[in-house]
Amino acid sequence: MKRIVLLVVLLILQLSFIGCDDSGDETNPPPEYFQVYPEEDCLAAGESIHYMITDESGVEYSSIDLKINSYDVTSSVVIDSADGATSVEVLLLLDWSEYTMDDFLWFCIESNDLDGNMSEHCDSIAVCPTEEIINPATALVLTATTNGLGVNLAWTGSTTEDIDGYKVYFNGTIIVDDVTTTSYQHTNPGRLGDYEVVAVRDDEESDPATASSELVEGTSNSIYWMSDPSPDHPSGFGWSKFDGSAIEYTLSAANHPYIHIVLDSEMDIISPHIELSGVDINNTFFDFIPEGYSSITQAGPCHGEYFDYYGTYIDGEVGEAAVVALPDGSDYYYCKMEVTSVNDTDHSITIRWGFQLIPDLRLLD
Repeated sequence: MKRIVLLVVLLILQLSFIGCDDSGDETNPPPEYFQVYPEEDCLAAGESIHYMITDESGVEYSSIDLKINSYDVTSSVVIDSADGATSVEVLLLLDWSEYTMDDFLWFCIESNDLDGNMSEHCDSIAVCPTEEIINPATALVLTATTNGLGVNLAWTGSTTEDIDGYKVYFNGTIIVDDVTTTSYQHTNPGRLGDYEVVAVRDDEESDPATASSELVEGTSNSIYWMSDPSPDHPSGFGWSKFDGSAIEYTLSAANHPYIHIVLDSEMDIISPHIELSGVDINNTFFDFIPEGYSSITQAGPCHGEYFDYYGTYIDGEVGEAAVVALPDGSDYYYCKMEVTSVNDTDHSITIRWGFQLIPDLRLLD
């Protein structure tokens, strides 16, 4: 029994010397660690752990080692050399290809002071779940509704399988948020604008598929009357149905398929089929609008009873405005046009226009 008591006393005496130097002073305590960032409960991809290592007693560190373990992924790196420093900022930015969602990142920061004393601080933080990126819808196409005053939207769906559906934006405002197919009919937009379709999952949205019903607008160079003797002075003008661009043309036979209006010898803007002969001559219709260009918000249908309002010419006078209808098979392309200047000296005019690229869509503002 006496032998057991003696051993206990010796053990207590031995423990009392641990942590003391020859002078009897306590050895340098381990440094304090303050987690600065992140404040969230988990670490998201691209975020970093930011620690401040310091010690009020003035310990100077020779090295700071970081050891990382996440399941079977283990690495050890020296991330800072802190000779002579009493405080060190440690910034840990991980290669997230090594980690998966719902991992816990375990790490230890090991510090060594100049006297060879080592201390270690270990901690853990959850890796935030990372949602799969939502692949966007693509190939958004706009077409006109049957009455020509609405817009049909159709698109190729997202390849992400677990989406809830689609939202449709018009001029930045949601017009529908529960589309589960790959089409939508904007029955009565009332005006032109920009469309966006996004795939939706919970509160997340994909990048948008975009398309616009806005007009392509422009102004012409001089268009000369047909009596002009110069072969370099164009008397014809025509629009591209692919991009809405327009150009002046001379009246050579090679240009006939591209000419939609002609300035005749009486300074009237007239349909090519009235003045030109041959093949591939366009037949253009004009709906004169006395209130002017700015008042034109939509075209009347170039069929049925309203067709009677369309004629084959308008006067080449400043301010003369019209809706222009260009047949294309069974479809019509509509645009609005205004004469902006008349030169009585060289018998020429200039015009401005707004061309609607969507066939049969009668909205022009």
